[in-house]
Amino acid sequence: MPSRASRKPLLATSSGELMPVAARLGPRDDAVRPRYERMEGIRDLWIASLKLHRVQYVFVSALSAYEIGYEWHNDRGFPIARADGTVVEYVGVAEDITERLKAERAVIDAEERMRFALVSCSNYPAGFFNVYASIAKRADLDAIVHVGDYIYEFGEGEYGAGAAINRIPQPARESISLADYRARYGTYRTDPDLQEAHRLFPFIAVWDDHELANDAWAGGAVNHNPEKGEGDWAARKAAGYKAYLEWMPIRESSEPGIHLFRTFRFGGLVDLVMLDTRALRDRQVASTNAAGLADPHRTLMGAAQEAWMFDELRASQRANTPWRLLGQQIMFAPITPPGTRPTNTDAWDGYPAQRGRVLDFVEREGIRDLVILTGDAHSSWGFDIPRNPWNGYRQAGAGSLAVEFVTPAISSPPPAMFGSPNGTEAAAAVRVALPHLKYLDGVRRGYVVVDVTPMAVRANWYFSPDVRVHSDAEVAGGSVVCERGSAHLQMA
Repeated sequence: MPSRASRKPLLATSSGELMPVAARLGPRDDAVRPRYERMEGIRDLWIASLKLHRVQYVFVSALSAYEIGYEWHNDRGFPIARADGTVVEYVGVAEDITERLKAERAVIDAEERMRFALVSCSNYPAGFFNVYASIAKRADLDAIVHVGDYIYEFGEGEYGAGAAINRIPQPARESISLADYRARYGTYRTDPDLQEAHRLFPFIAVWDDHELANDAWAGGAVNHNPEKGEGDWAARKAAGYKAYLEWMPIRESSEPGIHLFRTFRFGGLVDLVMLDTRALRDRQVASTNAAGLADPHRTLMGAAQEAWMFDELRASQRANTPWRLLGQQIMFAPITPPGTRPTNTDAWDGYPAQRGRVLDFVEREGIRDLVILTGDAHSSWGFDIPRNPWNGYRQAGAGSLAVEFVTPAISSPPPAMFGSPNGTEAAAAVRVALPHLKYLDGVRRGYVVVDVTPMAVRANWYFSPDVRVHSDAEVAGGSVVCERGSAHLQMA
C-alpha cells in the first residue's frame, strides 16, 4: 500500500456519509471502539462504526469503487478496513478520538440536540468557497447537508468567470461525458476549503440540476443540446449519475436506475428525509401553459419516491419523533399571487398538483412539525407553508402546515431581480406580496445553521462578505425559530 504522502489528497479527506443505524443500544460506551462490517448491497465497501451516548453512527466511504488502486483512510480519526477485515491504519487512539468527538459534537446525544449547516450552489469559477472555510472553523456542527448544485456543468465564462481569480474549471468547456464530470469533480476537490469541510464533517448530500445540466428533468434538460453534438440525454444522465456516486460520500442503492432518496434517523429527535426532485420529474412547462400547470398527474418525484416519502413521514409521526425534516432542492412555498403567472416553473410552483398531494397527505395524516430544507434559489428565505397564503392563512401562523428554510448560494450569483440596481425595491415588493414570508435576503452568499432541539427548530443565516476575495470571514444574518406544534416561523 502506498504511503500516506503518496496518496491522492482529493480522495483521502472525505468523512463520508453519516448513517445512524440504531438509537438505543444499551449503556453508554465511552471506550468508542470502532467496529467493522460489510455493507450489504454496496459494492466492495467496508465501513467503520462506533457507539457513543447510546447512538451508533456509521461513517461510509463511497469512493472505493472508483479506480482508487489503494486503500484509503478517514482523516476524521477512524481506521478503515481492507476487504479482508484487517485494519489499514489508525489516525489517533481511542481516547483522542473520544475527546475530538466531544469537542466538535460530531456524535451527540440525539435526544437533546442536532445542529448542521445547510448549503447549496457551490460554483467554482464564480467565487471562492468562503462558506466552506467559515463552516470549517465551527466546532458546534454535526454534519453538512448539501441540497444540490455541488458542481456546475457550465464551461468557463458561461456562468462564472474564474480566470481572474485562478479558478478555471476542468474541462474548460461544458461537462458532458463521464470523463468530463470526473474532471469537474476533481477540479472542485482541489479547493482547500472544500477539502477541509469534507475532512471535518460528514456530508449528507443530494444533487440538483447542475450535477447534470441546467433545468434537468427525467428525459432531458434545457441545457442539453443534441443538435450541438452533446449526444444522447440518457447517456449523459448516466454519466453524471455515475460520477456523482464515485465522488460523493453517499449510500448507493442496489435498486436499478437513479435512487438518491433516503432517510437519516437521529436518535429519538429528528428524521431527515432526503428527496430527489430533479432526475425523476416530468418536464417543466411554460408559465403560460395553464393546462399543463393544472395537470393533476404531473410529478416532481415519480410515483415510487412519492409513496416512499409518505411512508417515511407516516412512520416518523407514528413513532412520535419530535421533528421531520425534508431535504430537497427547490422552493416549496407558493410564491405566485392570485391572478399572476409563476416566475419559476422549475420549482414547486410549476408543479402545483404535486405540492397539493403533499399538503393533502400532511393534513390528512396529521403530520406535524415538518421543516422543509431548500437550496437552488441563490437567496435566503424563511416561509410558513399554508395551502393558500392568500386565502385562509393568518400571518400569526393559522393555516400553516409546515415551515421552510431556503439557504443561499455558496458562490453562485444572486437572482437578477435582487442583484439589479432596483433590487431593494424588488425585495420590498416581494415582502408585501407574500404574507407567509418571514425572512428574505436576496443578494448575499452564505449558509444556514439549523439547530434542532425537542421543543424548537431554529435557523441562523450567515453570509460571506465577498466571494471574489478568499476569506473565512462571515457576518451574521437573520434568525427564525419554529416552536414545536406551531408550524410557524417567528424572528428569533
